[in-house]
Amino acid sequence: MISRARILAVLAASSAAPSFIPAAFAADAAVKIAAVPFDSTAQPYYADQMGMFKKVGLNVELESFTTNGAVIAASVAGGSMDIGVSNFVSLAAAHVKKLPFVVIAPAALYSSKAPANALVVSLSSTIKTAKDFNGKTIAVSGVRNIAEFAPRYWIDKNGGDSAQVKFLEIAPAEQPAALAQGRADAASVSEPFIAAFKGVGRVLSYAYDAIAPTFMISGYFTTNEWARANLDTVRKFQEAMRESALWANAHQERSLEILAKAAKLEPSQLTTMARAVYTDKLDPAMIQPMIDVAATYLNFPRFPAEELIFHS
Repeated sequence: MISRARILAVLAASSAAPSFIPAAFAADAAVKIAAVPFDSTAQPYYADQMGMFKKVGLNVELESFTTNGAVIAASVAGGSMDIGVSNFVSLAAAHVKKLPFVVIAPAALYSSKAPANALVVSLSSTIKTAKDFNGKTIAVSGVRNIAEFAPRYWIDKNGGDSAQVKFLEIAPAEQPAALAQGRADAASVSEPFIAAFKGVGRVLSYAYDAIAPTFMISGYFTTNEWARANLDTVRKFQEAMRESALWANAHQERSLEILAKAAKLEPSQLTTMARAVYTDKLDPAMIQPMIDVAATYLNFPRFPAEELIFHS
């Protein structure tokens, strides 16, 4: 089994976004899930509130995380979580470091038709193009993950030089203040937090569009060892995630209420936001764009997305 020290050393070196090493699972214990209250990763909240976990026979404990990946990984490595969610940039980085993570269920798809991630600048900003970001600072929820690499990719693809841009890790709830105070020139932000910039900032671009029109941002994962030791639990979790995906797509008003509560925001703040589209399939073709972007900025060889997916 991989050691806790090695896991933390790798994560500290790469500053990866949420990466989770699940604790051992006892049959009569709750399945502990690390959840992130973004629209694209909100399915566990829906499954919990709508009784989908109970329906499939899972006793689940959810814990919300909005801190950086190293902090989350430390708590998980200490034995407090079984299943986590992470973006595929971080999962790809873990894979090339030989950490034994496997993806067991999909989160939402990003779609340029309803973008749920944006690059926001202050209302008074003179930034108009990718070139204008040279020498500027962008606030991100985590460095060296998709929150940083999507705007990097957009800047580089549109005539700027992302190597001349500083990326500053700031929690999503604190980013509007950072913009207003001039600590950051822009913010790379995901729903439901875009609405918090009203009166402070404006959307300059949807940087994720530069990656692909449609792709999968994140997935739910565990270690290969835990998944194989808990095949029935994995199957039940997958079933609950499938049901929550279909339910959320068809019940956006109710899911918005659940998301607002999880994110500690008022539902009225979120009524105009673009909603995530959830999928019930782990399609390697939808994952591959994220791996390719990660390979570009983390300088590792591209590999097929199929390698990340758990097969029983």
